[in-house]
Amino acid sequence: DILNEPPNEELPSINFAARNLPLDKFEDEAKKRAIIIISKWIYDTGLIDEILVRSTAPSDYDYVASDKSVKTHEGFEFRTSSSKLTSGYLKMEREIDHLRRSTKQHLNMINARLADGVKSSGTEVHELVQSVEKTKGDIDQLKKTFTYISQKGDAKTGEYLLAGYDTMRDAINARKNLARCFTDLQNFANISTSCTKMHDSLSRAEYQRNEFIVLRDVATEYIALESMLLEAEAGLKESFGADADMEKVLSRSQGKNRRQKLNDIDDYLATPRRNVMSLGIEIKGKILPGFNDAFELAETNPAALVALVEAVERHVYTAEECKPQEQKNNRYTDIIKRFSTMRDESKSILYRSFLERCHKIIAGKQRLAADLATDGGDSDNFLAVLNGTTALLGDTNFVQTEMLPCFPGDWDVGILWVSAMSKVCCDNLLNTIGGQDANRIYNLSVGNMMNLINWIEDYREQIKSLIPNIEKMVDLDKKSYQELIFVSCDKPIDTGIALQSTADCVGMMERIEEHARTNFLDQVADETDKFLDNAYKAEYHGNRSSEGILLSSLPQDIFSFIGVHINLMQERLMKDSVGTDNFLLFLSRIFNRLQFKQAEYRDRLLRDSFENCCTAANDFLRMVEKCEEIIQKILSNGDINEEGQEKLENYLSGLLSLYSKDASYAAQYCSKHIFSDISESGAYSNLFSNSWEKTMVQNQYAGIIVATIKDYVGDELLDKILHVKALHALSSATIVFYVERLVARGLSHNSRKHGVFENDEEALNRMRGDINIFRTYFEGLASENRSLNKSLKHFDVLNTIHDCLAHACGLSEGSAEDIILRLHLSINDTNLTKFLVQILWRLMAPEKEQEISQLLENGFLTGGAKSPSNFNDHYSVPGLSLEYMLRDYQSGGN
Repeated sequence: DILNEPPNEELPSINFAARNLPLDKFEDEAKKRAIIIISKWIYDTGLIDEILVRSTAPSDYDYVASDKSVKTHEGFEFRTSSSKLTSGYLKMEREIDHLRRSTKQHLNMINARLADGVKSSGTEVHELVQSVEKTKGDIDQLKKTFTYISQKGDAKTGEYLLAGYDTMRDAINARKNLARCFTDLQNFANISTSCTKMHDSLSRAEYQRNEFIVLRDVATEYIALESMLLEAEAGLKESFGADADMEKVLSRSQGKNRRQKLNDIDDYLATPRRNVMSLGIEIKGKILPGFNDAFELAETNPAALVALVEAVERHVYTAEECKPQEQKNNRYTDIIKRFSTMRDESKSILYRSFLERCHKIIAGKQRLAADLATDGGDSDNFLAVLNGTTALLGDTNFVQTEMLPCFPGDWDVGILWVSAMSKVCCDNLLNTIGGQDANRIYNLSVGNMMNLINWIEDYREQIKSLIPNIEKMVDLDKKSYQELIFVSCDKPIDTGIALQSTADCVGMMERIEEHARTNFLDQVADETDKFLDNAYKAEYHGNRSSEGILLSSLPQDIFSFIGVHINLMQERLMKDSVGTDNFLLFLSRIFNRLQFKQAEYRDRLLRDSFENCCTAANDFLRMVEKCEEIIQKILSNGDINEEGQEKLENYLSGLLSLYSKDASYAAQYCSKHIFSDISESGAYSNLFSNSWEKTMVQNQYAGIIVATIKDYVGDELLDKILHVKALHALSSATIVFYVERLVARGLSHNSRKHGVFENDEEALNRMRGDINIFRTYFEGLASENRSLNKSLKHFDVLNTIHDCLAHACGLSEGSAEDIILRLHLSINDTNLTKFLVQILWRLMAPEKEQEISQLLENGFLTGGAKSPSNFNDHYSVPGLSLEYMLRDYQSGGN
């Protein structure tokens, strides 16, 4: 197909031809396109006639269109007009040479542009070098395609046009080998001149932008000279029987003659060897120091760094090629020894340059900090070291993106860099925080502590990006890290030691992070406590809102600070999953301190006045809203996963519950201020007195109590929800207040013959009137708030007490046991029931107190006694529990 005339129309563009093309059809389409392009070139240049007439070309040769001999893969081709076999192919050779020269010219232009200062990254230079190498291979393949045209278009069978012409093939190969012999002799004779030219080239290129590119090219020519000398020596000595088998056959005289000839060969080659050796020493002396500037080259001239690495790799590759010949000629051993260590020596110097750069950067930051220091303390030094280590993390990104593409993978440049960087960072950070135990880490501020935690997280991520499996090598119990020390340049670098050194540094950084995290959270707690102490101790005055309730700026003051603090931490901590965990720990500590300080200062906000109590209750309810707003803002960023959200809800639930309960408690506590005011009126001291019995026939004292309650709750200074809770508390407080006055009156009565009242029936009627006034008032409130209906049932205990008093003075029928059991159901504590019953009987019939005491001991009361702790917890509002009041009097309180 390649010899068929191609179509005249233009080929479509590659983008158009490959568009929507299935993968299995792509290769076929590419082959067809290549055949058309080659066929068109053959026909356009007039080569088709030459191919058809001459039938074939010399087998597998490299042509150079020049009268001067140049070394090729298999030999050299001379242009001769006397040979028909050769002259017939001059046209094809010229066309191929034209293609070669045009391609080379294009590549030289690209190289010149790079040398003139075109900025290219290490990745781009690496890709360009690969493209050049690939293009060279394509040219060779193109020549091969025209040289080996098969008879039937099937090259896989090996049936080439010269396959049946052994004599012609041998003649062609002999001519090429003969040309190579003459060329090698000429090159051998010019070794001294060639070495001088190479020395001059190195001298001219020194300190120039293309210095290492020239060095690579010279190194390539030098390696070729070394190879030529080895081949020449091996060939000459082999011709004189230098192998061991020949030595056994030769006689003594013949052996002596042979040894003399071998010595003559060594003497003959001594001068070329010295010249080449001197050149090699100079080349090596320029290559190895070049890696001291590898970082700068990667930044400013990546093409030069690639050339430097290629120069080393060509030495190593030559050493690998020489290994099969090592047993035949000890000269190969010397080449292998000198060339094979080039990579390890270069890596050693590269590692040391990395160490030096890391130390230099941190020292520079420290000098700058010393010049600008305000106090010269540990804080300035720590910031300097942290700034330096942060700069090194930035260099890690540069190494990963710009340097690594300039090196083969087996150089392990990434591992060398992170090992050097980790060692220097670890050493300097340990020095600033007081060693492995972090004795001075507690002197750092919260901001510096957070910066350290962030840096360690960034460091861990950088290491993982270069060494993904590093975490499997970390031993958190290890207290030191593996030193990566090279005794001499000829020692091979142990990548395993470098990896372990890095893993040890990662483990140590994690321990430092744990110290920093603990101290960070402690300092956050301390600073939060200081702020909250100041906030809660400030003087606040409630102001009426548009809704008529009393509010202060306490919630705003607290949560504006907390919100800013949380936002700052969220921005600086939440960079990855580890940062999210740290942020959640921070929130946990913040919420814990909010909860602790709220519990500490709650009662302080309630004790001054009724208005302050209402303000505090409303403020606590607003704190719930503020807290929920902050959480919604945190979650709106979408940075916290479901597990983290669940943790956050758990941390927050306790705080929200505390604020809600405290708001309810404060609303109920308002009743204490109301009845404190009532206690200062005549209703408190005169209730159940003679004036109450004889004078206040219209139940005026009960009226005073209700009127006072109306005055306080009429303005509705509380939030609606809290207002209802306050009314519930007032109903309970009214009952407890009334019973407490009755118990106090009974305990103060000492007569064993006469009751407290002059007319028991009239006193009972007065008490019934008081109960009705209380109940009527709260029933009116219940008509507006149905939830108060439950509170009305609490007044049943007053009716039961009234019945007990009536039974004690003989004005009620029925058994005492039934009435006492009804009272016991309300109190639900055997001891307290007995205590109250004895007081009631003392009020009305003290002479029967002994009798009722014996009745109470008969065991008809069940239920036992409650634990005292149930009546004295954080949410027991004084004056709302009948049981608490009775226990207080039973224990001797008043």
